[in-house]
Amino acid sequence: MVEAERDEGRVEALAVEQRLSVLRQALGPELYETVLAVRRAEAELFAMQTDAEVIEAVRWRY
Repeated sequence: MVEAERDEGRVEALAVEQRLSVLRQALGPELYETVLAVRRAEAELFAMQTDAEVIEAVRWRY
């Protein structure tokens, strides 16, 4: 991996960490963990599907 790519990955990871920290503070630990659990389950459920299939599956769900 090129050093610039590694640095870009670190910057992105820090940005994600910061957003998650803000979300955790806003929601509180119980709701935050629940949101993460749902997102992980969705990622696993749709891992092998195309974007179009995911859109079709969830577009009118909520």
